[in-house]
Amino acid sequence: MASYRPLSKISEFFYAAEDSYTDYKRLRRRWITYGVVLFVLTNLFWLSQPFWSPRERSPSELARTDELNTVYKRFWWNTAYSPTNRSDADKLWDEINPAHGIVSVDRKWAAARGWPSTLYLPDDKTKAVYLLEAYHLLHCIRIMRLTFWEAVDGKPFTYHPGPHVDHCFDALRQNIQCNADNTPLYSFGDHTAGDGQLHKCKDWEQLRAWAAENTACYRDSVEDIPLKDHFGFCREDGDDGVKDIDYGAIIT
Repeated sequence: MASYRPLSKISEFFYAAEDSYTDYKRLRRRWITYGVVLFVLTNLFWLSQPFWSPRERSPSELARTDELNTVYKRFWWNTAYSPTNRSDADKLWDEINPAHGIVSVDRKWAAARGWPSTLYLPDDKTKAVYLLEAYHLLHCIRIMRLTFWEAVDGKPFTYHPGPHVDHCFDALRQNIQCNADNTPLYSFGDHTAGDGQLHKCKDWEQLRAWAAENTACYRDSVEDIPLKDHFGFCREDGDDGVKDIDYGAIIT
């Protein structure tokens, strides 16, 4: 036998269902709003982090310089600079011109970047003269190689072993410890550790170009000559004589 309900009760049922659906939509909109607000706040947090998070502070006496680009290069156990017949490399080493790294810049520009006081160009006291560290080390390694082989061959020393050569050994030691390259070199005990292995490096081409653009027109001399006589020798080619021994680099 069919049962019947009063119409008023059925209406109350539909009204209650409609109210529940309305509450659901209201709650859904509220959670969507919360989600959007949370998303915006999260992004604002990460975007603003560089402005409030603690940063590494450099000592005030550190000379501020532009960062060089990163390049990835392979290191080889032997290159054209270290062939089996070492005399084949003499010309390559002789062509390296460490004086390329002696630069002159505006004294006020340098002071604003925390560069230390230094000598000025003999003919322009508004220009400060500096030696870029990488070229200083090239100067040292050329002296060390030359002195070593002159000793082996029993030839007269161009740079007599003494404080200058000792300084060069120590300059390389300090630089190695400073840079602390932690690249893990593979090794199989055959005296070729890391041969062809990729390293993270600075862009030498960029350094060379900056040095050429700001050259002090300085020329090295084995003979002891007055300081002013070293200047005034500009090279138009902008070349430092350093050859790229890599087979390719990836610039980032």
